[in-house]
Amino acid sequence: MKKSSKLIRASGILFVLTLITSCFVGGTFAKYITVGEGNDSARVAKWGVEVAVTGDGFHTTYEKDDDSSTIQTNTVISADKVLAPGTEGTFGGVSITGTPEVAVKIEATADVTLSGWNVSYDNKFYCPLIFTIGNTTINGLDYSTATAGGDDSFESDIKEAIEQATSREVEAGTDLSAIGNSITYSWEWPFEGATGNTHNQSDELDTLLGNNAAAGTNVPTISIDVTTTVTQID
Repeated sequence: MKKSSKLIRASGILFVLTLITSCFVGGTFAKYITVGEGNDSARVAKWGVEVAVTGDGFHTTYEKDDDSSTIQTNTVISADKVLAPGTEGTFGGVSITGTPEVAVKIEATADVTLSGWNVSYDNKFYCPLIFTIGNTTINGLDYSTATAGGDDSFESDIKEAIEQATSREVEAGTDLSAIGNSITYSWEWPFEGATGNTHNQSDELDTLLGNNAAAGTNVPTISIDVTTTVTQID
């Protein structure tokens, strides 16, 4: 009986311990739990900007401007691009397309070079070209030999006007095509006696320029290079 009683008591203790152990194994300790999740995604902002220069400023041929002339088509014909009294053209027009999703800066860098426009017996600077750039008109006859080069010269003023007319900052999401279409540069060499030509344009000096070109010495030339760049603003 004593052994049986001890066995029963031991069995009871084991049963109680088993129940206690099961509480720890079958469940978890009580505690506070807070779970937060975040998710985000993005794509690269659109760029898609293209820049092209449009318009040939100087030509090999120019159409007549005098309705009374019997010439049917062109009054100027050359194998090279040339200028002459009564000619005109548009150059450096900029075509910009794209609607970037970032703010941008449009900048132009111009390089203007004139050579051979010092004529007459006293080597006077004489360039009868008129440039219209934006709202700015630049007449070569307003410049003298002293201002033919360097700062505040005909060259530098054309360069500065081109760069100022083109350069600007634009907000993100702007259609750039409208801006590009508004940027054009034009020139003309007025015909002597043309309406509104009040400057001291000279037939004699015009002829000297043409004779120098024919002789191949001190040939009057003009070169204009414009580079337009569209850059993201940080």
